Amino acid sequence: MCWMRPLGPATLHRIRATLRKALNDAIRHQLIHTNPAVHVELPSGRRPKPIVWTNEHVTRWRQTGHAPSPVMVWTPEQTGQFLDVAADDRLYPLYHLIAFRGLRRGEACGLHWADLDLTGLTLTVRWQLLQYGWETGLDDPKTDASADTIALDTATAAVLADHQQRQHAEQAAAGQDWSDTGLVFTTSTGQPVHPADVTDQFTRLTAAAGLRCSGCTTCGTARPPSPSPPAPT
Repeated sequence: MCWMRPLGPATLHRIRATLRKALNDAIRHQLIHTNPAVHVELPSGRRPKPIVWTNEHVTRWRQTGHAPSPVMVWTPEQTGQFLDVAADDRLYPLYHLIAFRGLRRGEACGLHWADLDLTGLTLTVRWQLLQYGWETGLDDPKTDASADTIALDTATAAVLADHQQRQHAEQAAAGQDWSDTGLVFTTSTGQPVHPADVTDQFTRLTAAAGLRCSGCTTCGTARPPSPSPPAPT
């Protein structure tokens, strides 16, 4: 189970910068005499270049067991293959939304019905559900560019409308046990869906589809995608 997401090099560099600033302030106030953080060595903070899972890369991975890059991107056909397998899963609407509209995991988990206009076909990103250790909390989007209004395609709007009806049925079944969080994606009692659970289920569905997670380190035993995956339906 994914209890905590590994920290990337860029995040580690930001943590070190914050620590160095705090220790430099301590030196300025004569609380300490040296800053040990200056001696910490970290890997490069440059982001790895994303590479598409072409048939050639899949074949090479089958031969060597190594992906060409830490960040691998599915083709549209492979994305359709995953969505076909996930079609009956409770979290399918969330995965569909991420695949078609490009939301981050935290943005999808923090999406509220008040920020969705299924008639006007728009979605406004105002929140993200962040994971602090195992605890979670709502926060502003990751970047200013993320806090934007996104156009919805009719297929995604239809998936979300069906999901809304199912959520109404779950609310009726839960009765007084329902938590009115206003979130689009919840548990069967209205609680926020934990981001780690979203990742864990994604990993299981990816393996079931014969795919490998794009840039995920938790599913190294999953089989690589088929050289000629079926087109999405």
